[in-house]
Amino acid sequence: MQKLHRKEQGSDLSQFHDSNSYQTNKYPSGGEKMKKLILIAMALPMMAFGQEVMLDKKTVNVGALNQETNAAANELITIKRTAKTPKKVTLKFTVNSMEKKCVEFVTKQVDIPEFTQVVCEKALAGQHDCAEQIYSGLFNAKTSCAKEGLVRKTTSQELVLDFKKAVKLSKTATETFQINIKQKRMSSDDTSAAGKAVDAASLYEIGSRTFGNGLRFRAK
Repeated sequence: MQKLHRKEQGSDLSQFHDSNSYQTNKYPSGGEKMKKLILIAMALPMMAFGQEVMLDKKTVNVGALNQETNAAANELITIKRTAKTPKKVTLKFTVNSMEKKCVEFVTKQVDIPEFTQVVCEKALAGQHDCAEQIYSGLFNAKTSCAKEGLVRKTTSQELVLDFKKAVKLSKTATETFQINIKQKRMSSDDTSAAGKAVDAASLYEIGSRTFGNGLRFRAK
């Protein structure tokens, strides 16, 4: 399994803008140039606004990332933290990628040249009865690849959320964060993760953990 690769991210709310809306903000007024930009925006990977997850146990399985069109994953997951949330929570998820493999096979007959060997059977008193035997008309069936193509594979991954340096919450308080899990290309199952605070009791610095795959939530 490929490791989850992360880039250092702060709590800047602008870091998760959707690639589609980003292109829209750059549209010039009228003309063919606007049409071209629209086509470019449609070709960019869309951010999927995924599920809302309550962090109420040490391991939370969010299932498969949204890849309905078999494109690179780019999902935004909303997480809720309460006073009962463990200091470390492991998010489990699966991601699809494409692998080049054989998709069509052909089986061919390979003839074995005629050959002779002396075949023996045990007889009495340690003796053997032997006779020469000729083998002909034999063949092997050999299967080989006729065509290569793309095969979709699914990989299980984990992301550890570290709240050791987060604000201590009261029994009724709740904090809301958003996690963006992004896959750079379909030819690889490598993903990156970044986070931002949406509704929190403090300003947060959210970045990669020093050791292991995950994000660290540090209250400022």
